[in-house]
Amino acid sequence: MFMWTVGAARNGEFSCWQPTWPELLGAELLPGQADGLHRYPDEPIYASSLPLRDLYRILWSFERIARARAADLLDDPLATEILGNHAVWWDLLCGKITEQETRYRKTLNDLAAAYRAADPKLQDWARRDFLLSPAPGPEPPPAPGLEPRAPGPEPPAPG
Repeated sequence: MFMWTVGAARNGEFSCWQPTWPELLGAELLPGQADGLHRYPDEPIYASSLPLRDLYRILWSFERIARARAADLLDDPLATEILGNHAVWWDLLCGKITEQETRYRKTLNDLAAAYRAADPKLQDWARRDFLLSPAPGPEPPPAPGLEPRAPGPEPPAPG
């Protein structure tokens, strides 16, 4: 919600902001902003959290998803349908944060690449929230070990 509020203030309605690492640390302010993105507005719903802490919770969740996927513990078509759009969207939100700034960024990037490869329309869907034009050309290949897998055998019928 917070990045939507910032995006609407900076780019107009229906735009989500892509923060940089210095913005999240409070080392860099947006033009015309008295305070950085390192803390939420003084509202009760944000009282016990910080944007950076919340971002790490999200990144750690995607790390667990990636490890479960690498261990072949997830049904890929179902995971792509349920989680793919979230991974691709969060990857775009974190698009200005590099892997050198936080190692968890690579896991999200690799996971999102695998889901984009499995369902290419996810990328264009997510880009609309950041007022980004559709991605040009073909998608890059997925990271090794996270390629889309062929569906496995059908599970046995209940009963």
